[in-house]
Amino acid sequence: PAAPPVEAVQDDGEPPAKLDGGALATVRSVEVIVKDTPEGSAPIAHVELETSLPFVEGQCVSVLPPGNDEKGNPHKKRRLYTVASERGSQLALCVREVGVTSNFLHTIPKGSQLHLEGPMGKSMVLPADPKAGLVLIGTSTGAATFRGFLRRLYPANAAPTAGRGPIVVILGGATREAIPYVEEFEQAQERLGPGRFRLELALGGARVDDGSETTLPDKIKGLSLIAKEIMDRGGHTYVSGLRGMLK
Repeated sequence: PAAPPVEAVQDDGEPPAKLDGGALATVRSVEVIVKDTPEGSAPIAHVELETSLPFVEGQCVSVLPPGNDEKGNPHKKRRLYTVASERGSQLALCVREVGVTSNFLHTIPKGSQLHLEGPMGKSMVLPADPKAGLVLIGTSTGAATFRGFLRRLYPANAAPTAGRGPIVVILGGATREAIPYVEEFEQAQERLGPGRFRLELALGGARVDDGSETTLPDKIKGLSLIAKEIMDRGGHTYVSGLRGMLK
C-alpha cells in the first residue's frame, strides 16, 4: 500500500524530532545521476521515496538493509543519508554506492518498502532569518543538503522571492560530471543571477573520491573576501561532504 501523503512542516519552531517507531517508505524511483568514472568517483543515485515521515532540509534519515551480514547475523547497523529534497515534498536521498546499505539502495526495485528512522539533526537546517546570506561548501553527496536548501528558498516554478540573502555554493569533484545535481545548481545561477546565487566548481585533485585531496581550499581562498562579506552581514557557512575535503 502507498504511504500516506507527507505533511508540510511549519516554517516556525524547531525542526521535527525523531519519530517514535520510524515510518515505512515506498520506493518511487532510483536513478543513477553520477556514473562510475575513471577518476574513481563511486556511482551516486537519486532515490525518491513516498513516506509520511516529516523532515526539513539539512536533516538525515537512517536505513537498515535486509538480510544477514558476513557472519550470518541480521544486519544491525543503520546507515544515515542526507535528505536531498525540501519540506512538504516527497523524501529524496542521495546515495553514494559505498557499503552494504548503499549497494542495496542502488538496486532496490520500484514499489519496494523500506523502514526509515528519523528525521535526525538540527545543526544543518536553514537559519530562521530568510535574509541571511549563505556560503555552502561541499563534495560528493554533500551537495544533497544544498539541493534541498535551493529548492526551499527558490522553488523552480515560482518567481524569486525578494529580500533573500545571497547564496554562494562551492562544490568539489574530480570532474563536473562527478558532482551530483550540478545541472540544477547551474540552472539556478542562470535563473537567479550572480547577485542572488553564485556557483563555483572546484574540479580535480589527487584523491577526490575519499575527500583527502581536493582543490576546494584554493577555491575557497579565492572567494574569501566574498564569503567574509556575507558572514560579516550575519550570514552562515555550511560544510557538507567527504571527511578531510578541506585539507
